[in-house]
Amino acid sequence: MRWKELLGAESPALLALDAKTAASCTVLCPGCHTPSQLLPPAEASTPSLPLLSSVKAQIPELREACTKFCRHKLSAAALFDKIESTFKDQRDEILARLLPLVHDTERRAALYLHWRHVQPFTYTACCNSAVCYLCHTAGHHEDCPECHLQLVKGDGCDSITCFCGASFNWADRLRACKLAQHKDVFRRVLFFLRARVQKHKYTIFVVSQIPSYVLQQRLLFITYNFFCPIWNSFRRSLLVLVHRRRLTRAATPSVATQCQM
Repeated sequence: MRWKELLGAESPALLALDAKTAASCTVLCPGCHTPSQLLPPAEASTPSLPLLSSVKAQIPELREACTKFCRHKLSAAALFDKIESTFKDQRDEILARLLPLVHDTERRAALYLHWRHVQPFTYTACCNSAVCYLCHTAGHHEDCPECHLQLVKGDGCDSITCFCGASFNWADRLRACKLAQHKDVFRRVLFFLRARVQKHKYTIFVVSQIPSYVLQQRLLFITYNFFCPIWNSFRRSLLVLVHRRRLTRAATPSVATQCQM
Protein backbone atom coordinates (compact mmCIF):
# COMPACT_ATOMS: atom_id res chain seq x y z
CA MET A 1 0.00 0.00 0.00
CA ARG A 2 2.86 2.38 0.71
CA TRP A 3 4.44 1.58 -2.67
CA LYS A 4 1.15 2.44 -4.37
CA GLU A 5 1.17 5.80 -2.63
CA LEU A 6 4.71 6.47 -3.88
CA LEU A 7 4.52 5.00 -7.40
CA GLY A 8 0.80 5.24 -8.07
CA ALA A 9 -1.85 2.55 -8.24
CA GLU A 10 -1.31 2.08 -12.01
CA SER A 11 2.45 1.54 -11.80
CA PRO A 12 3.51 -1.22 -14.28
CA ALA A 13 5.90 -2.74 -11.75
CA LEU A 14 3.23 -2.99 -9.06
CA LEU A 15 0.64 -4.33 -11.51
CA ALA A 16 3.09 -7.02 -12.64
CA LEU A 17 3.82 -7.93 -9.01
CA ASP A 18 0.11 -8.17 -8.23
CA ALA A 19 -0.46 -10.37 -11.29
CA LYS A 20 2.36 -12.76 -10.38
CA THR A 21 1.20 -12.91 -6.77
CA ALA A 22 -2.37 -13.69 -7.82
CA ALA A 23 -1.11 -16.34 -10.28
CA SER A 24 0.47 -18.23 -7.39
CA CYS A 25 -3.02 -18.72 -5.96
CA THR A 26 -4.59 -19.98 -9.21
CA VAL A 27 -5.60 -23.59 -9.92
CA LEU A 28 -7.29 -25.34 -12.81
CA CYS A 29 -10.94 -25.87 -11.92
CA PRO A 30 -11.83 -29.59 -12.22
CA GLY A 31 -15.40 -28.64 -13.12
CA CYS A 32 -15.01 -26.26 -16.08
CA HIS A 33 -11.25 -26.77 -16.72
CA THR A 34 -10.52 -23.05 -16.65
CA PRO A 35 -8.03 -21.21 -14.40
CA SER A 36 -9.71 -20.25 -11.13
CA GLN A 37 -8.13 -17.74 -8.77
CA LEU A 38 -8.53 -18.75 -5.14
CA LEU A 39 -7.12 -15.57 -3.58
CA PRO A 40 -10.06 -13.45 -2.39
CA PRO A 41 -10.09 -9.85 -3.69
CA ALA A 42 -9.60 -6.88 -1.40
CA GLU A 43 -12.77 -5.39 0.04
CA ALA A 44 -13.61 -2.47 2.30
CA SER A 45 -15.72 -4.60 4.65
CA THR A 46 -16.85 -8.19 5.15
CA PRO A 47 -19.99 -9.75 6.67
CA SER A 48 -20.00 -9.94 10.43
CA LEU A 49 -19.53 -13.25 12.21
CA PRO A 50 -21.43 -14.16 15.39
CA LEU A 51 -18.91 -14.76 18.17
CA LEU A 52 -19.08 -15.57 21.84
CA SER A 53 -18.43 -12.70 24.25
CA SER A 54 -15.21 -14.35 25.45
CA VAL A 55 -13.96 -14.54 21.86
CA LYS A 56 -14.98 -10.95 21.04
CA ALA A 57 -12.64 -9.75 23.78
CA GLN A 58 -9.70 -11.03 21.68
CA ILE A 59 -10.55 -8.86 18.64
CA PRO A 60 -8.34 -5.88 19.69
CA GLU A 61 -5.31 -8.17 19.99
CA LEU A 62 -6.08 -9.67 16.59
CA ARG A 63 -6.34 -6.20 15.06
CA GLU A 64 -2.94 -5.28 16.51
CA ALA A 65 -1.40 -8.52 15.18
CA CYS A 66 -2.83 -7.84 11.70
CA THR A 67 -1.31 -4.36 11.74
CA LYS A 68 2.09 -5.83 12.55
CA PHE A 69 1.66 -8.41 9.79
CA CYS A 70 0.80 -5.76 7.19
CA ARG A 71 3.92 -3.82 8.23
CA HIS A 72 6.12 -6.94 7.85
CA LYS A 73 6.75 -7.07 11.61
CA LEU A 74 4.94 -10.40 12.01
CA SER A 75 5.15 -13.47 9.80
CA ALA A 76 2.17 -15.17 8.20
CA ALA A 77 2.85 -18.32 10.23
CA ALA A 78 2.82 -16.36 13.51
CA LEU A 79 -0.44 -14.60 12.62
CA PHE A 80 -2.00 -17.90 11.54
CA ASP A 81 -0.97 -19.59 14.79
CA LYS A 82 -2.45 -16.72 16.81
CA ILE A 83 -5.75 -16.95 14.94
CA GLU A 84 -5.83 -20.73 15.35
CA SER A 85 -5.06 -20.62 19.08
CA THR A 86 -7.55 -17.82 19.74
CA PHE A 87 -10.55 -18.79 17.62
CA LYS A 88 -9.97 -22.58 17.38
CA ASP A 89 -13.05 -24.04 15.61
CA GLN A 90 -13.85 -20.72 13.91
CA ARG A 91 -10.36 -20.35 12.43
CA ASP A 92 -11.39 -20.81 8.79
CA GLU A 93 -14.37 -18.47 9.12
CA ILE A 94 -12.18 -15.77 10.66
CA LEU A 95 -9.56 -16.14 7.91
CA ALA A 96 -12.22 -16.01 5.18
CA ARG A 97 -13.42 -12.66 6.54
CA LEU A 98 -9.97 -11.33 7.43
CA LEU A 99 -8.18 -11.90 4.11
CA PRO A 100 -10.28 -9.43 2.03
CA LEU A 101 -9.50 -6.72 4.58
CA VAL A 102 -5.74 -7.04 3.84
CA HIS A 103 -5.41 -4.73 0.82
CA ASP A 104 -1.73 -5.44 0.20
CA THR A 105 -1.77 -8.24 -2.40
CA GLU A 106 1.57 -9.70 -1.30
CA ARG A 107 0.55 -9.79 2.37
CA ARG A 108 -2.86 -11.22 1.54
CA ALA A 109 -1.31 -13.93 -0.64
CA ALA A 110 1.30 -14.80 2.00
CA LEU A 111 -1.37 -15.43 4.64
CA TYR A 112 -3.58 -17.30 2.17
CA LEU A 113 -0.75 -19.58 0.97
CA HIS A 114 0.14 -20.50 4.55
CA TRP A 115 -3.51 -21.27 5.22
CA ARG A 116 -3.70 -23.48 2.12
CA HIS A 117 -0.52 -25.28 3.14
CA VAL A 118 -2.10 -26.24 6.46
CA GLN A 119 -5.59 -26.78 5.01
CA PRO A 120 -5.14 -27.47 1.27
CA PHE A 121 -8.70 -28.55 0.56
CA THR A 122 -10.92 -25.77 -0.75
CA TYR A 123 -13.51 -24.98 -3.43
CA THR A 124 -13.21 -23.04 -6.68
CA ALA A 125 -15.08 -19.76 -7.05
CA CYS A 126 -16.45 -20.54 -10.52
CA CYS A 127 -18.01 -24.01 -10.09
CA ASN A 128 -17.65 -24.60 -6.35
CA SER A 129 -15.68 -27.75 -7.15
CA ALA A 130 -13.61 -29.45 -4.47
CA VAL A 131 -9.90 -29.12 -5.19
CA CYS A 132 -6.61 -29.67 -3.41
CA TYR A 133 -4.38 -26.61 -3.67
CA LEU A 134 -1.08 -28.45 -3.07
CA CYS A 135 -1.39 -31.00 -5.86
CA HIS A 136 -4.02 -29.16 -7.97
CA THR A 137 -6.26 -32.21 -8.27
CA ALA A 138 -9.96 -32.69 -7.74
CA GLY A 139 -11.46 -33.89 -4.50
CA HIS A 140 -10.09 -34.32 -1.01
CA HIS A 141 -7.51 -36.97 -0.26
CA GLU A 142 -5.17 -38.16 2.45
CA ASP A 143 -2.05 -36.36 3.65
CA CYS A 144 0.38 -36.63 6.53
CA PRO A 145 -1.00 -34.91 9.66
CA GLU A 146 2.48 -33.58 10.55
CA CYS A 147 4.19 -32.44 7.32
CA HIS A 148 1.06 -32.52 5.05
CA LEU A 149 2.85 -34.64 2.45
CA GLN A 150 0.39 -36.18 -0.02
CA LEU A 151 0.31 -39.97 0.35
CA VAL A 152 -1.06 -42.80 -1.79
CA LYS A 153 -1.66 -46.18 -0.17
CA GLY A 154 -1.23 -49.45 -2.00
CA ASP A 155 -1.45 -52.90 -0.47
CA GLY A 156 -0.65 -53.72 3.13
CA CYS A 157 -1.92 -52.86 6.56
CA ASP A 158 -3.32 -49.50 7.69
CA SER A 159 -0.29 -48.63 9.85
CA ILE A 160 1.54 -45.78 8.03
CA THR A 161 4.91 -44.19 8.82
CA CYS A 162 5.68 -40.99 6.89
CA PHE A 163 9.13 -39.80 5.77
CA CYS A 164 9.02 -37.19 8.56
CA GLY A 165 8.65 -39.96 11.16
CA ALA A 166 4.97 -39.45 11.94
CA SER A 167 2.93 -42.63 12.41
CA PHE A 168 -0.83 -42.89 12.03
CA ASN A 169 -3.61 -45.24 11.03
CA TRP A 170 -4.69 -44.91 7.41
CA ALA A 171 -8.35 -45.80 7.97
CA ASP A 172 -8.72 -43.35 10.88
CA ARG A 173 -6.98 -40.57 8.98
CA LEU A 174 -9.09 -41.21 5.88
CA ARG A 175 -12.26 -41.04 7.98
CA ALA A 176 -11.12 -37.75 9.52
CA CYS A 177 -10.30 -36.40 6.07
CA LYS A 178 -13.80 -37.17 4.80
CA LEU A 179 -15.36 -35.55 7.85
CA ALA A 180 -13.27 -32.43 7.24
CA GLN A 181 -15.38 -31.74 4.14
CA HIS A 182 -18.36 -31.06 6.41
CA LYS A 183 -16.38 -29.25 9.09
CA ASP A 184 -18.02 -25.88 8.39
CA VAL A 185 -21.46 -27.42 8.87
CA PHE A 186 -20.38 -28.99 12.16
CA ARG A 187 -19.05 -25.64 13.34
CA ARG A 188 -22.34 -23.93 12.59
CA VAL A 189 -24.25 -26.65 14.44
CA LEU A 190 -21.81 -26.37 17.36
CA PHE A 191 -22.25 -22.59 17.51
CA PHE A 192 -26.05 -23.04 17.40
CA LEU A 193 -25.92 -25.55 20.27
CA ARG A 194 -23.68 -23.24 22.32
CA ALA A 195 -26.13 -20.39 21.75
CA ARG A 196 -28.98 -22.63 22.87
CA VAL A 197 -27.11 -23.56 26.05
CA GLN A 198 -26.48 -19.90 26.87
CA LYS A 199 -30.12 -19.08 26.20
CA HIS A 200 -31.21 -21.94 28.47
CA LYS A 201 -28.93 -20.73 31.26
CA TYR A 202 -30.25 -17.19 30.80
CA THR A 203 -33.81 -18.50 31.07
CA ILE A 204 -33.05 -20.41 34.27
CA PHE A 205 -30.93 -17.88 36.15
CA VAL A 206 -32.33 -14.56 34.88
CA VAL A 207 -35.79 -14.88 33.38
CA SER A 208 -37.02 -17.10 36.21
CA GLN A 209 -36.16 -14.37 38.72
CA ILE A 210 -38.12 -11.67 36.89
CA PRO A 211 -41.59 -12.59 38.29
CA SER A 212 -40.37 -12.39 41.89
CA TYR A 213 -38.66 -9.07 41.17
CA VAL A 214 -41.82 -7.68 39.55
CA LEU A 215 -43.87 -8.89 42.53
CA GLN A 216 -41.53 -7.11 44.93
CA GLN A 217 -41.82 -3.90 42.95
CA ARG A 218 -45.61 -4.14 42.93
CA LEU A 219 -45.69 -4.75 46.69
CA LEU A 220 -43.52 -1.70 47.25
CA PHE A 221 -45.83 0.35 45.07
CA ILE A 222 -48.92 -0.90 46.91
CA THR A 223 -47.28 -0.29 50.29
CA TYR A 224 -46.39 3.24 49.32
CA ASN A 225 -49.90 4.03 48.08
CA PHE A 226 -51.61 2.56 51.14
CA PHE A 227 -49.36 3.64 53.98
CA CYS A 228 -47.59 6.77 52.86
CA PRO A 229 -50.74 8.98 52.65
CA ILE A 230 -51.79 7.94 56.17
CA TRP A 231 -48.33 8.61 57.51
CA ASN A 232 -48.22 11.98 55.79
CA SER A 233 -51.56 13.07 57.26
CA PHE A 234 -50.51 11.84 60.71
CA ARG A 235 -47.20 13.68 60.37
CA ARG A 236 -48.96 16.91 59.42
CA SER A 237 -51.35 16.64 62.39
CA LEU A 238 -48.46 15.91 64.74
CA LEU A 239 -46.52 18.92 63.45
CA VAL A 240 -49.56 21.16 64.04
CA LEU A 241 -49.77 19.99 67.64
CA VAL A 242 -46.03 20.51 68.16
CA HIS A 243 -46.18 24.05 66.77
CA ARG A 244 -49.19 24.88 68.96
CA ARG A 245 -47.45 23.61 72.06
CA ARG A 246 -44.29 25.58 71.28
CA LEU A 247 -46.36 28.71 70.64
CA THR A 248 -48.24 28.21 73.90
CA ARG A 249 -45.03 27.81 75.88
CA ALA A 250 -43.51 30.89 74.27
CA ALA A 251 -46.59 33.06 74.79
CA THR A 252 -47.44 32.03 78.39
CA PRO A 253 -44.61 34.00 80.17
CA SER A 254 -45.37 37.22 78.30
CA VAL A 255 -49.09 36.96 79.07
CA ALA A 256 -48.36 36.36 82.78
CA THR A 257 -46.07 39.40 82.91
CA GLN A 258 -48.70 41.64 81.35
CA CYS A 259 -51.30 40.41 83.85
CA GLN A 260 -49.04 41.29 86.80
CA MET A 261 -48.58 44.79 85.48
